[in-house]
Amino acid sequence: MDLFNCVFQGLMEDGRLMEDGGPTRIHHAARTCGSTDFPDYLFDDVCDENHGDEKGVTYFHIACYTGNAKVVRKFIDLGVDVNLRCDKYYHDSAARTPLLLALEGRHAPLVKFLLKRGADVDITTEDGYFPLNVACRNIANPILDDSDEFSFSSDHPIRIDLKILRLLMKNNCDVNKKSRDGESPMFSLFHNATSLQSRQCLHTLTNKEAAYDKMIAKSLDMLLKHGADVNEKNSQGVTLLQKAVNLLNYEAVKLLVENGANIHNIQFNEGYLNPDSRALRNRYKTQSILAIIELLKSKGYKITKDHYASIFNFLIGFECVNNLNLFDIVTSGSLQTIHHTIGLMNIKLGTGTHNLEHYREKHEELFHTDYCVPLYYHFIRGYLEFIEAGQMYIDRDIKNFLLESLRRLNYFILDNHSVNHYKTYVVPLIKKSSKTMISDGVSLLDLCTSRPEKVFKLLNESNYKSVMNAELYKSNFKFMADIIDGHVTKGLIRGFFLTMSPEFLHRLTNLPDLCCINIVKYLKNEDLLSMCKSVICKA
Repeated sequence: MDLFNCVFQGLMEDGRLMEDGGPTRIHHAARTCGSTDFPDYLFDDVCDENHGDEKGVTYFHIACYTGNAKVVRKFIDLGVDVNLRCDKYYHDSAARTPLLLALEGRHAPLVKFLLKRGADVDITTEDGYFPLNVACRNIANPILDDSDEFSFSSDHPIRIDLKILRLLMKNNCDVNKKSRDGESPMFSLFHNATSLQSRQCLHTLTNKEAAYDKMIAKSLDMLLKHGADVNEKNSQGVTLLQKAVNLLNYEAVKLLVENGANIHNIQFNEGYLNPDSRALRNRYKTQSILAIIELLKSKGYKITKDHYASIFNFLIGFECVNNLNLFDIVTSGSLQTIHHTIGLMNIKLGTGTHNLEHYREKHEELFHTDYCVPLYYHFIRGYLEFIEAGQMYIDRDIKNFLLESLRRLNYFILDNHSVNHYKTYVVPLIKKSSKTMISDGVSLLDLCTSRPEKVFKLLNESNYKSVMNAELYKSNFKFMADIIDGHVTKGLIRGFFLTMSPEFLHRLTNLPDLCCINIVKYLKNEDLLSMCKSVICKA
C-alpha cells in the first residue's frame, strides 16, 4: 500500500473523513487525485446512496471522471440521471456533466457506455461548454506534454482523443454548434495552438509542431466529413482558413482549400506573422509559410505588396521573440534577433564591472544558479566551435557580434571549467553529417558549408525533408541538428527573397528584368525588405 493509501486508511479508521451530510473520504480523495490515480477501493463500501457534497459533486460524477465503469453502471441501474449536473467539479474543471467528466478523464469506453445509456451528446453547461467543443479543445494536448514520446500505441492519449471524437460524431452530435463565446468545434481545435509558441525552447519543437498540425488537420477532416461548414467564421469574423494561415498550419490550409474554402481576402499580417506574436521562425515555420504561399498562388490567389512586406519581415526574424533558449536563437541566423537577445542579456549581466554578489542581487530572478552564466557562455562558444570545426558558413556580422559577446561573458565565468569537451563532441557529429546524404554527392554538411543562395539550390535538387524529418534525426545529430536546421532555414529564406524581390526593384527603377535579377543577388535580405516597403510607399 503506498503512502497516499496509508494516510487515507488511517483517516478512515479515526473517522475524520466520515462526516455526515458533507464531503466524505471519496470527495476528499477526488479533490487531490487526477483522472487515473484515484484509489478505487474507496468505493468498495459505498451503499446505494449517491452521496453529494456542497457543490453537488456526487459519487456518480467522481466515478465518471476517474473511469470507474462498475460504479457508473451501478448508479445508472439504480436510476441516477445519466445527465446529472454538478455546480463545479474539482481541479477548476469546466466539466459539470457525467459525459464531460468522462471525456476530460479520457475514458473512451465509459464515454461510449454513457452515450449508449442516453447521455445527451450536445448537452451544454452554464458556461456554454458542450462535449464536442471540449473534445476538440483537448484533442492535441498530449503533444504539448514535454514527456510525450509519440509512441502512438493503442492506449496513447492521442488515439484515445480521436476515438472519443469519433464516438461523439457517430452519435450525431451537432458539428456546427457554437459555444457561448461563438467558438465552434473546428475553431476549438486551434484553441491551444499558441501553447507551442510559448514552449518553443524544446529541442523537439519542429517534430512537435508537425505532429500537432497533422493532428489538427486529421480532426478537421473528420468534422468536415460530418457536415461542418468549411467557410464558417468566428465571432470576430475570422474564417477557419484565415485562422490556419495565421498559425502557419499548412496541413490544415491544404485540407480546407481542397474542401472548397474561400481563398479570397486572406491576410498575411496576423497570428505568427504579426511582430506582436514574438514568434521565432524556425525551419518548420519557414517551410510552412512558403508552402502555404505556393498553394494559394496555385489556386489563383494574388498576394499583395503589403502581404509580401509582412512575410519578408517575418522571414528576416522579429527583433523580440518569446524564445529564451539562446542556442535556438543563435542557430536561427536572424541578426536582429540575436543582437537584441544577447544585447538584452549583456545589459542584465553588465560589462564586467560588477562582482558576482552584486550581479546576483540584481538578477536573481533571471539566473537562479551558478551554472546559468557558464551555460550562456558555452552555448555561444559551442556554436562557434561547430562552425569552425566544420568550416561552416556564418554571416560575418553575426560572427563578430558573437565573438564580442564571448569577450563580455568571460568576466562572469565562475570557474576554469574547460570547454575542450566540445572537441570530442563536435568532430564525430560533423563526420556523421558529412556521410549523411540528401542527394547524389550532397551531404548535410554541404548544406552547412554553403552560402544561403547555394543552399537553396541544393535543397531544390534533393529530398532533404525525408532525412531531416526522420524519427531519429534529432537524437542522431543532437545539437548539430539545430545548426543544420538553421542553415536550411536561411537557405529557404534567401531563395524566397531572390525569387520575389526582382519585381519590386523593377517597379522602383524600371530596369530590365534580367538586370533586376542580377542586382538583388548583391543585396541583403534587410535591404530587399526596405525596397519592398519603398514600393508600397511609392504606390
